[in-house]
Amino acid sequence: MNFNNEYEYIDFIQGIDEKEYKFFEWQANYFAGNLLVPRYELSLEINKIMSIFEIDPVLSGILIENPVQVLEGISSSISKKFGVSDEVIIRRANDEKLWPPT
Repeated sequence: MNFNNEYEYIDFIQGIDEKEYKFFEWQANYFAGNLLVPRYELSLEINKIMSIFEIDPVLSGILIENPVQVLEGISSSISKKFGVSDEVIIRRANDEKLWPPT
């Protein structure tokens, strides 16, 4: 679709059904997440951090009892490597079934 000016684009966007718009947003977020945080590289970063948890019984216990909180805690260090928000890392780890680690 071609737009002659920004007003035509705005009218088009505002005319989209909310359910359809949410689907477009989901597709855009999914694509961006895969592009910016590829599964393989995310898996490597998670495994690096998990190697620390595996050798420390206290950390292992925390991971078992609070996997959601652990992911929230480690997401900031991982997100910096990819240049994305913590929320993107959490969503990607969950979507790719990389969390909780097995």
